[in-house]
Amino acid sequence: MGASVINDSLSSANWASAKPKDYKNGDLDKALSGWEAVAKKTAPDPALPAKLSQKGYEAFAKDAKDLVKLMKEWDSALGAVASAGSKCEAELRKLSEKMEGEQVSTYFNAAGSAGAIGGKAGSMKAKLA
Repeated sequence: MGASVINDSLSSANWASAKPKDYKNGDLDKALSGWEAVAKKTAPDPALPAKLSQKGYEAFAKDAKDLVKLMKEWDSALGAVASAGSKCEAELRKLSEKMEGEQVSTYFNAAGSAGAIGGKAGSMKAKLA
């Protein structure tokens, strides 16, 4: 039985709670949705066969190949989240400088959340290497 990669900090719901209501850029939303779809997939768990047999090793090779394919999907999705988070953070910080009142802290805090999401994705991506 394999495992899936779940991380609550990399979720659309987490970002939606931090995102300013009037912020229109949806790049991070899109990247997170892509990550969530890939993260739900169950990873195969290649196990060397206990007995030497062609059939056992063919099954092992198939599971290993499927695992590598899924890890490449994870890598790509995490890269998209890391990139979108970084870009979103920069954009929100820039926008916060133009805001007044409570909007300054709303946008500044959202920038921090976007940066944290992107950073977490980058950290997870680095562990796949």
